[in-house]
Amino acid sequence: MKTSSKILVITFSLILLFIAGMIIVSRFAMERDYSETRDEFRSADTELIKHDLKDFTEVSVSGNWDVTITREDTFEVRVFYPKETKNKLNVSKHGSKLELISIGNMRNHHDPFKAEIHMPKLAKIRSELASIVRFDGFKSPNLDLQIEGVGLITGGDNVIENLELSTDGASQIDLKFSAVTNANLDINGAGKVRLNMAGGKLTGSANGAGSITYSGSVSEQDVQTNGAVAIHKR
Repeated sequence: MKTSSKILVITFSLILLFIAGMIIVSRFAMERDYSETRDEFRSADTELIKHDLKDFTEVSVSGNWDVTITREDTFEVRVFYPKETKNKLNVSKHGSKLELISIGNMRNHHDPFKAEIHMPKLAKIRSELASIVRFDGFKSPNLDLQIEGVGLITGGDNVIENLELSTDGASQIDLKFSAVTNANLDINGAGKVRLNMAGGKLTGSANGAGSITYSGSVSEQDVQTNGAVAIHKR
């Protein structure tokens, strides 16, 4: 490779890393702020809707949400929101999918909508824009996680046999407190992924300026990378 080409590649990689760092720092600040204001949001001028929805295995979230999904034997969907924003949210079920959508301009409302979901089985989570989603306590033979934008998906005390994981943007997926046997990744942009592997295969592709960190053990690691992607074993 010519010296000029090498300089261009290095310069482009540094720019990607700088942009990724700025976005991720901003995302951490947002997450911390959400955590600090959660109790205030619950006790402020809010309303609660209980939705009589059941028989879903997928959750799709779009907009400014803070969602907790917990494994229970029965279904329950509770949504908290500021009174003046009632017409800016849509909660509905389509087939096996539960959809949570915030509608329109939310610039005047700093706090996210909050949802608490109970369900027996979880097969898929899709998150778009700036949502935070946490899921806990599931044993899933197959789980599909998809995230776009600057969102965060995190989970604890889950056992996942086969994980399909897709990110696009400066999003984060943190499963360091869950056990994953096999993981197939499709990482694009400045995504940040943390996994706790339980002896299976870690495969897929990563493009851009993302990072993949895993603990535990793998029988095979075959993740194709392009750009300034970093893969670390912790």
